[in-house]
Amino acid sequence: MLTNVAVKAARPRAAAYKLFDQGGLHLYVAPTGRKSFRIKFRFGGKELLLTIGAVPEVSLDAARARCDQVRVQLGRGEDPRTCEIVQTGKACPFENVARQWHAHMRQRWTNVHAGDVLASLERDVFPAIGAMPIRTVTVPVILNALRVIQEGGGLVTASRSAPI
Repeated sequence: MLTNVAVKAARPRAAAYKLFDQGGLHLYVAPTGRKSFRIKFRFGGKELLLTIGAVPEVSLDAARARCDQVRVQLGRGEDPRTCEIVQTGKACPFENVARQWHAHMRQRWTNVHAGDVLASLERDVFPAIGAMPIRTVTVPVILNALRVIQEGGGLVTASRSAPI
């Protein structure tokens, strides 16, 4: 079982690794040093992964509370990956939706590509629009974020993200 000391002491290694807690909850430590809490669960006959959030923004206690909430949702037959706005009426930040999308797409990608995508989001996109409620992220907002990336020297990143 995880402790706050173990979470704080987790250091990056050459390859990503997990430190397990209980009920499918684990701490994922990326080679970049980024730490995030994730829950592995089954829904609709498939094994799925839900990223709760990054350390230190999400504490171990908050991650355990969310894990308990996921178990309750699964017991009711609900998909815990759906945006919180559906469940609570609160605005769901763009970063949460993007992380859910990343977790969903990760199965189709190589580990290197998945790491590159997440690193690009964390470096370029989340600082600009990550905290915005998903309903307020419009095409002009995204284009503005892409222009900032492009001006900062991220031409390849911006061209990959540009609308067709």
